[in-house]
Amino acid sequence: MRGVLLTLALLTATDLSAAETLSAVQGQVLSVAAELPAGEISVEAFDRKWPTRRETQRAVAHVGIDLATAPGSYPLRWRVVRPDGSFWQREESIEVVAGDFPESHITVQREMADFDKEILVRIKQEQQALLAACSSPAPGHSLWAAGVMPVAGEISTRFGARRFVNGIASSAHNGIDIAAPIGTPVLAPLDGMVMLRSEMYLTGITLVLGHGDGLCTIYAHLASAQVEVGAAIVAGQKIGEVGMSGRSTGPHLHWGARFNEARIAPQWLLPAAGSDAAAATTSSPEGL
Repeated sequence: MRGVLLTLALLTATDLSAAETLSAVQGQVLSVAAELPAGEISVEAFDRKWPTRRETQRAVAHVGIDLATAPGSYPLRWRVVRPDGSFWQREESIEVVAGDFPESHITVQREMADFDKEILVRIKQEQQALLAACSSPAPGHSLWAAGVMPVAGEISTRFGARRFVNGIASSAHNGIDIAAPIGTPVLAPLDGMVMLRSEMYLTGITLVLGHGDGLCTIYAHLASAQVEVGAAIVAGQKIGEVGMSGRSTGPHLHWGARFNEARIAPQWLLPAAGSDAAAATTSSPEGL
């Protein structure tokens, strides 16, 4: 009986809008718009809330599809709490499709593939530090400032590539590798703040920038980092130089991005995002 009463109460307080189906690929940032009544907006998908902005009667939300999200249908729910306390809801469906990810093979020295206990502990601690930096609140609102490529060069390893290190299957590549000469300037693609600067076993000299709204970007295998933790960064500012520190078979920048913990293809941050975010060739050198 209590459940029936609760259901009736919800129906009297809620307007439900018809569901629609959206499509997205693993690693994509999906932009969703809806015509909404006045009030406080929230959007939920994949068991987390996503940032929104209102444009008069229209609202736009950005949702990150993690690289490892299994293909299938997932709900996205808009909710508006009106000034009188009643609320409006709209449910849509996100159909996630598998990305077309190539294989990527690299050969490295044995100590960069077979790790003893001490190195494994170090790698785990460094991964935790990177995730903590990406999870830390950063000032600003990323929705969605025009970005610039951090370095000019050939994309040598695509996002999502299925990696093999010395012939052994490894984790999927959660960024893109951009081949460029050592010393090439690396630029910040968006305004942000330096959340982490560290020299790590696998990723070498590494920077993490926070951009607000749960977005962070990662820069690895640098020859040098030229900004300090806590520094405010503007788009286009030099933050380091291309190198081949850590596990790397040649000079390149590894550029990664996480959005509310979802691993996304960083090209989706750029103004021309779309088919370009999935289109790249695979060749060497490779790294992270």
